[in-house]
Amino acid sequence: MTTQVRKNVMDMFIDGARRGFTIATTNLLPNVVMAFVIIQALKITGLLDWVGHICQP
Repeated sequence: MTTQVRKNVMDMFIDGARRGFTIATTNLLPNVVMAFVIIQALKITGLLDWVGHICQP
């Protein structure tokens, strides 16, 4: 017969929060920053308005 070790609920929550923060900073944040940079570059060059004008209904 094996005995299972039960983890504290707070420890499990903190572990999940740490993993979520790691995922957010290593995977999501660089993509969001790159999208922001691309949009700003398109605004500065005027290409965003041009594409918007062409794609409008």
